[in-house]
Amino acid sequence: MFVTALLVVAGFAGHAQKPRPQITCTLINGDRLSGGMVSATETQIRIVHRSLGTLVLKRGVIAICESPDSTARRLLGALALAPLAEIPPAEIVALPDYVTTPLILAPQVATLERLIHPAHPVPLAARALPTYVSHVGWKRTIGSTYSLSRGNANVSNLGFTGSVARRTNRSQIALHAKREFGTQEGAATENYLSATLRYDLALGRNDSTAAARPSFFTEGVFEHDPFAKIGRRAVENTGLSVPISRNPHNNLALEIGTGVTNEMPTGNKSYTRIGGLLRLAARQLFGGASADQQLAIFPDLSGSTGHYRVNGDINLIAPIAKAIALKLGISNRYDTRPQADVRKNDTTIQSGVAVEF
Repeated sequence: MFVTALLVVAGFAGHAQKPRPQITCTLINGDRLSGGMVSATETQIRIVHRSLGTLVLKRGVIAICESPDSTARRLLGALALAPLAEIPPAEIVALPDYVTTPLILAPQVATLERLIHPAHPVPLAARALPTYVSHVGWKRTIGSTYSLSRGNANVSNLGFTGSVARRTNRSQIALHAKREFGTQEGAATENYLSATLRYDLALGRNDSTAAARPSFFTEGVFEHDPFAKIGRRAVENTGLSVPISRNPHNNLALEIGTGVTNEMPTGNKSYTRIGGLLRLAARQLFGGASADQQLAIFPDLSGSTGHYRVNGDINLIAPIAKAIALKLGISNRYDTRPQADVRKNDTTIQSGVAVEF
């Protein structure tokens, strides 16, 4: 009986799994992964990581692999994945003609948090704009505002705003709309409406330096402004957004472009002109609160000399709940040559609540 038990134990021991050689692979992005090597081929290496489980590393993302096991070093050396200095000359295997010398990077220690949640570059330069999404995905906002306007008319308005934006690693598309219902001296007035559709695209490679490069943008704007006697204003602008500051807590961007404006004054014929765009956008973060400012100049390049419009906006957003924020702002609109019987300057003070999801 005792002899039989010994034979059974010996049989299990003979079939016990051989310990896997431990290897450490440095990827071309500097990350390091360690574990037991399951297999190694010309296209991939399979290892068992203590925390991440079984991983398959493609040959194209590996810079170099190291191992204290001589058999593993010999196999890795044949695949041009091991440092040649660690392989004894007698053990070096001739490499096939199609295998090239790998790019050897200095080892960098990567935490488990970095491996599971790698940092994503932020390539779009115009991240100071209110509609910009700071992460990949969707951003939706709806809100209501109460405003007081001074200039062409002393008006109190009840307004509604809404925006939706979709962000990828290299581009973003955003739609923003605003509608105001006004009263003047207790009587209802015409409604104000504006809508902007904007597309941003990063230029160059999507790498860690992309945020320092300009990005391309194009935007279409529609406005109906009864107080400025503008029945319809349609604008298409195209240009470049240049980052000035890369500080995420104090961001600044400059935008330069040109476009076409089709304008139809109230009661008159429409006309089309070529215009320019010069916009300075800034954003500051104060914990959970944020502030953004914009100053945009629209010179008339094909019409009368000295004609231009200037729009200025200052907004403060303070969260009052998880997805609800209080918004305060002031905006100013200036036109050097407005329509007949229209003042050059209009100022509006706004307050409201917004929900973001």
